[in-house]
Amino acid sequence: MSNYKIHFAIVLILDVVSALSARHAFNSDSLLFLVISIVSLSVAGYFFIRLMQDEVGIIVNATWVALGAMNVTLASFFVFGETLSWIQILGMTLIVTGLILVEYFAPPETSAPEPSPELISND
Repeated sequence: MSNYKIHFAIVLILDVVSALSARHAFNSDSLLFLVISIVSLSVAGYFFIRLMQDEVGIIVNATWVALGAMNVTLASFFVFGETLSWIQILGMTLIVTGLILVEYFAPPETSAPEPSPELISND
């Protein structure tokens, strides 16, 4: 498994841990869960920065936001027993569909064009 996939999995897992810990800290006034939330979000941020250095930033960011929201919603459903509306289920379905379409049908990555010599000045 590449570093990209490992870092991305760590970011997603820590994102969910942070959100659930923050919610539990809010509901129970527990300082421990607040600290867990802050630490896990900080570590997720570190790995997110590493991801941004390795891969195309806009794809990484969009995927993190989409999957992070979906994972937090599903974790809240299973952990806290929250109910999901049909619009939330539809939204998660659209997220997964969009990510599949981008992953499998997007054109191959191209490198950035070299700047033209006229734009480079040695003033």
